[in-house]
Amino acid sequence: MSLILKNANLFSYKFNEIWVGNILIDKNANKKILYSKEIGDLLDKTNEPDIIDCNGLLIMPAYFNAHFHSQRYFADLIATEENKIGLQKLDDIYAPLEKIWDAELLEAAAFYSAIRLLKNGTTQVIDMLYGPSMISFDNLKLIYDTYSRVGVNVIPVVAITDKYGFGIADNLLDVTEKWLKSQKGFIGLDHLFNIGTGTLTEVKRLEEKFKCGIYGHLAEYAFDQAHSIEKYKMSVVERLDSLGLINNSKNIFAGCLHVTNDDVVMLNKNNNNVVELYESSQWENKGYFSSEGLPLIMLGTDGMHSDMWQTMKNTYYFNTEYDKISIKEAISRLYQPHKYFTKFFPSVYDPTSLIIYNCPMINCINEELKPLQLLQIIDNKNIKYVISQGEVVCKDDKLVKIKEEEASYIINKQYKRLKSHKKNI
Repeated sequence: MSLILKNANLFSYKFNEIWVGNILIDKNANKKILYSKEIGDLLDKTNEPDIIDCNGLLIMPAYFNAHFHSQRYFADLIATEENKIGLQKLDDIYAPLEKIWDAELLEAAAFYSAIRLLKNGTTQVIDMLYGPSMISFDNLKLIYDTYSRVGVNVIPVVAITDKYGFGIADNLLDVTEKWLKSQKGFIGLDHLFNIGTGTLTEVKRLEEKFKCGIYGHLAEYAFDQAHSIEKYKMSVVERLDSLGLINNSKNIFAGCLHVTNDDVVMLNKNNNNVVELYESSQWENKGYFSSEGLPLIMLGTDGMHSDMWQTMKNTYYFNTEYDKISIKEAISRLYQPHKYFTKFFPSVYDPTSLIIYNCPMINCINEELKPLQLLQIIDNKNIKYVISQGEVVCKDDKLVKIKEEEASYIINKQYKRLKSHKKNI
């Protein structure tokens, strides 16, 4: 079934302006999305389409969360000690829970995350997953399928690490290899202070085999950089480069708060993308992000919350002392994942994913709109429709593809199980 959005006011992140016209979405066509000033041109190309009149509505490309943790997002429902931050939070809260994740808990975390992400306009996400439970291909497939049932396209990334022992690391490498045989994706890396040279050598083998990038945290904590310099006599980026893991423009690294000037030059030279995590960096006192010398920057919520528009606003409004940026640059970072996946993984990126906001003022502003005005007129509580892969998957805050009460039953049941482990934190 095809869909026409007539009288559309579509924001173009490429040109930072509103385009006024009509849009045809046909997920079964070779070109899934077409634009025309005349609706008749689109009606001639399809039979019996559904039509949404977008008069008084604003259309935005749906958001892509470039760094998320569904397990931690779900686990934070029971983590009540606000004084635990940074590495202490990793060690005292998340690490004990990594041992208890099973298929039922993972499914609940995926449902909970997908629903919240979708209702906030995110239809695509990179979910970085931790723990021995990730040695199961079936668990990885369950997470992927659960997101898909809701209407969210997920790229699950297994964090390869030696912190559970070399046997577990080998199993994590094996499940990653098996996954990449069936799906486009990444080779995930834990913080480098948890990964030995032997494991990184195996990561290089997989990178060459699947022609994909590596994805992980890099110098997010000062300890990561200090550990690398003390133990290996080189910075984190130099260490990866010594193994041939930096010269790959498909790489994405999250954090990068404590990279050296030479690290920045190397990341820039090799066109590596970086994910800025402003909110979690500040909340957990990890350090300050500087974009100087880093032109390819994405945004992610780090599993703190599910609202990418809010993350963009916070990055613009509050990151003023160390990384003052314009609203155009903030929006560019919000939509950098779209550019990345269009270039490297066009089969993964979905151009037919859109958010439609109630926005009566748009008829007055439309083609005269300036990016700064978006901060005033966009509010996620005013989302009317979310379209994912050519289909309406959320309307007036109600899910379309699944019965939300059934998902809520699963979520609530597993929340009680998770809460029973609270004594371990």
